[in-house]
Amino acid sequence: MEGVKKVHYQAVIQDAWVTKPINSFVYVKNDTKSGVHIMSPSCTHLGCEIEPAPEAERGAVNGLFFRCPCHGAEFDIKGNAVKAVSQGLDTFEPIIIHNSVYIDILSPIKGSIVNRV
Repeated sequence: MEGVKKVHYQAVIQDAWVTKPINSFVYVKNDTKSGVHIMSPSCTHLGCEIEPAPEAERGAVNGLFFRCPCHGAEFDIKGNAVKAVSQGLDTFEPIIIHNSVYIDILSPIKGSIVNRV
């Protein structure tokens, strides 16, 4: 996937007396210039899981890389909105400890808003 990798993770969230196991994934792009870029797989429209667009369609229109199968929202390789939604994908700040990368799944960074004319 052109430098983007789907990385699965497991976590346990404890809220007072409720413990909830989480099994999910993020998309990770490792760039020598900008470092590790970690993106949520949740579409900013209604939260469906985005998927990589078919390889033949990637980059052909507006930098398309990800597409939401539910309502057709499209995002570029960095998670910026390119069609049907105005907010890009949420991201996570990488926490690097002893050459391992972690994320705080409870603290996503909201995707940027695109103003279209």
